[in-house]
Amino acid sequence: MANPPPPPAWPDRPQAVPTTHTVNTFGGFWIRFVAYFIDGLVLMVPVSILCTILIVVVGVSWDEDEENQAVIIAGILGVAAILIVISWLYEALMTSSERGATLGKIALGLRIIRADGARLSFGRATARHFLKTMITPLVPLCIGYLLAAFTDRKRALHDIMADTLVIIRTAYFQGETAMASVPNSGVPNSGPAAPPPPPVWDAHPTGSAQVAYGGFWIRLVAYIIDAILLSIASGIVGSIFGVNIFNPDPENYSSASTGISILIGLLYFALLESSERGATVGKMAMGLRVVTDKGERLSFPNAIGRYFAKIVSAIILCIGFIMIGFTDRKRGLHDMIAGTLVIKTR
Repeated sequence: MANPPPPPAWPDRPQAVPTTHTVNTFGGFWIRFVAYFIDGLVLMVPVSILCTILIVVVGVSWDEDEENQAVIIAGILGVAAILIVISWLYEALMTSSERGATLGKIALGLRIIRADGARLSFGRATARHFLKTMITPLVPLCIGYLLAAFTDRKRALHDIMADTLVIIRTAYFQGETAMASVPNSGVPNSGPAAPPPPPVWDAHPTGSAQVAYGGFWIRLVAYIIDAILLSIASGIVGSIFGVNIFNPDPENYSSASTGISILIGLLYFALLESSERGATVGKMAMGLRVVTDKGERLSFPNAIGRYFAKIVSAIILCIGFIMIGFTDRKRGLHDMIAGTLVIKTR
């Protein structure tokens, strides 16, 4: 008796299909803090060695002798310069290597990649290191580092500026077998479906290839227009409350005048940029509009967040604003933090 035929391959039934799709897990604040602590311990080894050499070689004590003092100061500055170079090479070489991580991050299963998923170049790794050690600390209260705790992809300020991500290594590289639904092609045994596309690291709005972004100079002109309007509005509101904000006397600038200016600016930018037009008067005049990085209208909370994110752009020597001139989609640091774009409407 012949064996019965095999059961039909139901085209609509989920079947086990090997894929390369993985869950994207980003390294948060605390795991990165522990990794940084481990790296600090590693770097303490050359620090100890250099300090020991300095003590043995110089072999002098601090006293009134100016020559001895000069030798000690020169030795301290030399050691500091060497430590800066060692720290830079340690991080830049290791994060741009095939492992993509320092020893601390390797120990905790972390890896640093570009926002598009590619490996870091040495130049980008260098830029990220100096942004982390020189620019991020300029923001008070460690806010630049704390961004890694509450941004959507756990990016600190230096990650946003360098356009990098810190991911959990196993979550990104380990393939998995998923139950993929095989589409109904109408042909029995037509084979498994193609694996899902790779993860999208940096969402672009639909039709972004045809989108023109507002650059630095056109946005500067728009801001000047807005600043003039806000000065007039603040003067009118201030006069109602008996505050002359145009008085050059520093004693005139009380908490009341400061509060009035901040409140008017907040409401002006947040209400207009979250409106249907998506733009302030200055941006409307220049044919600009603020949207999310998915091309959608801003919500009021998102517009408020963008307004306060401008403080971060300003406090780091206005580098956050200058970034508009050379980032790929003309985004300032506040745009990156708030997840927004400024596009041309005409």
